[in-house]
Amino acid sequence: MKRMLPLLFLTSAVSAPVQASGDTGSFSQAYADYQHALQEGAPEAVLDAALRALTLGQQHFGADSQNTINLYINLASAQVEAEQPFEAMTTLLGVLDMLEQQDSPSEQALYETKVRFLTAGQSAYKWARNRAKFTASQERRIQRYVKDVVRQTPARFETANADQAGMLYDASMSLMSYIVQPDLAKDYVALLAQSKDYFLQHFGDNDIRAIEVTFVQGKMLEALDKRNDAITSFEWVVGQITEQLNVSHPYELAARARLVNAYESEGQSDRATSHCVAIGEMTPWQDDIEQIPLYRLPPDYPVSKARQRKEGWVKVAFIVSPYGFVEDVEVLASEGGKAFEKEAVKAVEKWRYAPKFVDGHAVEAEQRVQLDFAMSRSR
Repeated sequence: MKRMLPLLFLTSAVSAPVQASGDTGSFSQAYADYQHALQEGAPEAVLDAALRALTLGQQHFGADSQNTINLYINLASAQVEAEQPFEAMTTLLGVLDMLEQQDSPSEQALYETKVRFLTAGQSAYKWARNRAKFTASQERRIQRYVKDVVRQTPARFETANADQAGMLYDASMSLMSYIVQPDLAKDYVALLAQSKDYFLQHFGDNDIRAIEVTFVQGKMLEALDKRNDAITSFEWVVGQITEQLNVSHPYELAARARLVNAYESEGQSDRATSHCVAIGEMTPWQDDIEQIPLYRLPPDYPVSKARQRKEGWVKVAFIVSPYGFVEDVEVLASEGGKAFEKEAVKAVEKWRYAPKFVDGHAVEAEQRVQLDFAMSRSR
């Protein structure tokens, strides 16, 4: 069995440089405190120090100076590390305001700040959007930045050096949280393919970033209903991890899980089964993990019950095998009749799970679920 590594995101907080000029007084001490806090690594202390350095830096350098802009970027990085992504997005929107108001803004600075903004807000964007935290104007602006990064990143792969690889990786990975337009999604899939080629060419076959961007590419292809292309991406991820890294990795589990779903949806149960078996043979990155559903097709509605507009429910218990198969399905209780029970059992027997792990080994686990049969309500 292979050892499974923890899932790591390769982005890192980078302190933007601030150039001292003249007698900085208390700002000099505040900035030294900020750098010291960075070395110590306590997120709340870094956030407090970054805010103090910004406050004093504005007074010393002026509100619109490049040094002040860099201090804002440092504050945003601190907000991300302190798990305040929405606040970081707000801070970086202010930075972009300042950059766009300059007479001759640096295209590189604008691009990098847009990528920082999108990276900072990956976990917060949908949350903020669902709660109407952004105005309509801000939402249009964010989507403009998304389009800019999608369209501007491909050319940067052609001239990027090793020091710029991290920024290109951030751009490739962060965009998925924001793509809402199908046409832009197609451009993003092409960008991810270019990103994969770049990391393979410059950093070798075992570079984890190529695997990560290809996994994201598979998810985007799923969203575009290109299931066969998505399968190709996920199979490449699995093959690359097993052949090049020779370790188990969370992306292997995630890719195999999506392949189980894709192959079952395509009616290729044998191929789905092979990935279920492989999941059961993996060694998890945590010793104890509960079983996780991979493929659950809802039951058919019995025709006789539908004609009668009868509703019901069925509660079942079953065993999830060490390879993720459903076994020994038993009806515990039901309402509505045997027809509901028959369809419920038939559906559950086709479900697939990632198995439960105890002390690093896949084991049998009991699962109980209730399947509800309800007629749609016409208005």
